[in-house]
Amino acid sequence: SSTSGSAENRGLNIVTAGNGDLNVTTGGDFNLTATSELDIIANTVSVEATAITKTITSETMASTVTKSPKLTIANSTNDAFGGILEFNKSANELEDRVIGTIKGTGASNKDYAKIDFISKIALAAPNQVGSIVFTAVNADGGTSGQHIQVMDINQGLQNTVSIGTSDNPADLKVYGDLLASSTAYSEDILPGQRGEQDLGNDENLKEWGNVWLAENGKISFGSQDVETGLRNDGDVELQHVQQSATVEGLILNGINKIFFEDFTNLDQFIGSETAGSGITAVKSPSGVLLESAGSTVNVTGTALNLTSSGSVAFSSATTTAINSGGNLTLTTPAASKLIFNTNTAGTISHTSDANDEDFTIEQVGAVDASLILSSAGTGVDAIAISASAGGIDITATGTVDTEDLDITAVGATTELRLTSASTEADAINLESSAGGVLVSADGDIANAIKLHATTGASQTIALLNTAGTSSGAIAFTSVAGGINIDAATGKDVSISGGQIALTSEDNGASAITLTTNQGPAETIVITNTLGTVPSAINLEASAGGVLVSADGSLADAIKLDATAGGIDIFASGAAAGEDIDIIATGSSVNIESTESDAAAIVIKSTIGGIDILALAATGGDDENIDITATGSSVNIQSTENVVDAIVIKSTVGGIDILAAGAAAGEDIDILATGSSVNIASTENAPNAIYLHTNGGVSESIKFHA
Repeated sequence: SSTSGSAENRGLNIVTAGNGDLNVTTGGDFNLTATSELDIIANTVSVEATAITKTITSETMASTVTKSPKLTIANSTNDAFGGILEFNKSANELEDRVIGTIKGTGASNKDYAKIDFISKIALAAPNQVGSIVFTAVNADGGTSGQHIQVMDINQGLQNTVSIGTSDNPADLKVYGDLLASSTAYSEDILPGQRGEQDLGNDENLKEWGNVWLAENGKISFGSQDVETGLRNDGDVELQHVQQSATVEGLILNGINKIFFEDFTNLDQFIGSETAGSGITAVKSPSGVLLESAGSTVNVTGTALNLTSSGSVAFSSATTTAINSGGNLTLTTPAASKLIFNTNTAGTISHTSDANDEDFTIEQVGAVDASLILSSAGTGVDAIAISASAGGIDITATGTVDTEDLDITAVGATTELRLTSASTEADAINLESSAGGVLVSADGDIANAIKLHATTGASQTIALLNTAGTSSGAIAFTSVAGGINIDAATGKDVSISGGQIALTSEDNGASAITLTTNQGPAETIVITNTLGTVPSAINLEASAGGVLVSADGSLADAIKLDATAGGIDIFASGAAAGEDIDIIATGSSVNIESTESDAAAIVIKSTIGGIDILALAATGGDDENIDITATGSSVNIQSTENVVDAIVIKSTVGGIDILAAGAAAGEDIDILATGSSVNIASTENAPNAIYLHTNGGVSESIKFHA
């Protein structure tokens, strides 16, 4: 018994000497009851019992040693379970009652934090539901000294760990990894500090998988301290929107952009061009590539404007489609180009499946601007315009001088060819509906302009003027040189029309020449088939003469032949000395008629005389003037009333009047009706006048007066 203190307050002291043990053994219960404190002071207290029951208000384990006292609940049983720290509330077990609490306090027993075990739903087993609530004093940053809930397990949401409450939206900070099979949040997930925490980690390969956002969800990149909720509040927002019941997508707010690759100049992006313009901008400092490996790339709009300070490239392994409900506009600076398929063959194609589905390339604007098709190709078809089934129309509607349709080949050996495989008569048609057609060549070469039909015996070349009425409706004009019209051997050069006029502008000999020079059988024929007037063929020289000359050594080198009518040779307007001369130099002149008429050949002078002269005749070789009528008479008659109306005169030789083959009665009659017959001789000879008969014994000479 302790002797310390007052008698009524003295306790029981059990002290062992030395290092000996104090062992208490009982066959029943061992009860320690103290109306005040029960102090046990020992280095080690070992209690071995199946169960220890303490009915106390509080129990304090105190120590002055660092990290002491320590409560250890040890279990050495070789099974799957260890010791249990259990809070039991057997009375007043109602809903949301605290079953037990683990609490941390400081000096003066002031609270800091606690863990409450709560009967969330108090039902008979096994239907009860429990929860755990973690609180900390002033966890909200205030000074109320109250416990503020920071986390709960199954308290707020079923089967859920909740961080904070609606009154205290607490945070969750995890320095390591937070691994969960599934997570759900009733409030926002916020970072510990603005702009400091990341969602996922690339360095440690802690990337997220899928991110699922609800309808109208958005991803916002903030640029101001206070969120206003407005789409133009400065944030960059990517939000889910629904255009219609079947169409939905993402929208980037305002004029914000989605940038690519470049972290310096930020000049490669997709975004809205200006606020409210409705223009989507795709910009890049190098190029924009639209590529589809498996399907068509469709670009559709009322107008499509592609603008680039450099080049614009479209690449596709198959077909690239640009569909526009309006115009498709490609704009480049002046002198820039739209480059297509560099270093490989390319085709611009348009397909139609109905009439009037035309493919039009146009230059718009009534200014001095041109639509130019240019090729640097070196092939024979450097520019080819081809219609595989229909025709090709090239139209120039300009009305001002020089607004022409010009097709020019500028190379020294480059030809301009119009070729048609058509078998129609107008396979190539050069037509001017109002003006003329000019074919001009500046080359100083032979065949500078050539119309050439090359294949087929039925080919013809026709120059046709169906409406012109002037004398020069079709004109062949050579200002400096000549004009040659050549036909194959055996073929004709035919010129037909109302009248055919050959006019020469050369003031020289042979101004108009008809020449053949192919062989000895050639002829030149001038034929009037139906003309019946005396001038059916008229050779006329208005000022000079008409020379018909033949160099051939032929009996009929020049032949005037009228197979039915007569031949008249007139010098109707000639003056004195402008005679009709028929001269055969070195040959004879024969005038012959086969007509059975009294005037078969008539040599007549209506005013002057007629001289028949053989001035150079020598008398030999019968170089005479013979007037012979075979089977008819020769009549020499003059109607002039003069003494020598008819004179037969020989200035050197004699004159013979013979009827060599005449029969009886076919006499030589010298008759002067109303005048005399004078026979005179000036020769001084015995037979100056000689009358001689030598026909037979009955002949006689009569003089009758």
